[in-house]
Amino acid sequence: MLINVEKITDICVKLRINIEEFYFLYLVSIKDNKTMTHYAKNIDGFSHKFIDNLQKKGLLLDINNYAKPEDYKDGKRVVRMSTLFTTPTFDELVNGENISEDIANTYDELLDAYPYEILGGNGIKYPARTGTSEKNATLYAKHILKYPEQHKIIIAAVKFGKENSLIKWGIEKFIENKYWGLLIEAMEGNSRQTEGGETLYGNNEF
Repeated sequence: MLINVEKITDICVKLRINIEEFYFLYLVSIKDNKTMTHYAKNIDGFSHKFIDNLQKKGLLLDINNYAKPEDYKDGKRVVRMSTLFTTPTFDELVNGENISEDIANTYDELLDAYPYEILGGNGIKYPARTGTSEKNATLYAKHILKYPEQHKIIIAAVKFGKENSLIKWGIEKFIENKYWGLLIEAMEGNSRQTEGGETLYGNNEF
C-alpha cells in the first residue's frame, strides 16, 4: 500500500481542509491534469466557490488575473490547471511528510523482478543491472510518486518480459525511457511489429 492515510489526515487537520480539498491541491501541485479531468468529468467538477475558498485559506494561487473571452464558457469562467499553483504553505507541509511511505521500497521490488543478464543480438550476455542504485531509485521514485497505481502493473510487466525474453535494456535505460510501456503492451496482447511481422521491442541498450 503506497498511500499513508494517517499522514494525509494529519495534513488535512493542520491545514483545516477536507480530503477532497487535499486531493485537489495535491493534483495541482504535481500538475496531473489528466487525473483531475477524469475525476471532474466522471464524479464531480470543482466549483469556483470551492477554488475561491482554497485561495482564501492561502493554499492556492490563480495567476490568471486577466481572463480573456475564451476563458469563459456559458458566462462562467473556465479554470485552467496551467494557471493554478499551490502555495508554500501547502507545498512545504506536504513535502515534509512521507505521504508515500513505501516509495523507497518500490525500486527494490523492481530490481528483484529484473533479470541479472540480457542476451545481446551478438549472442553475448550482458549485465542487466546497470547504472547506480541511487540514481535509478530516485528516477523510479519520481515516476511512482506521481503514478503510484502503476507500480504493480510495471512489476507484473517486468516479470512477463523476463519469462518471455522480451527485456533488451539495462535497468538504467529501462527507467530513463520508461520502456515498461512496451512490456505492458505485450502483456496486454498488443505487441508492436515490424513490417516483416517480427515483434519489435527495440535494440539492446545498456
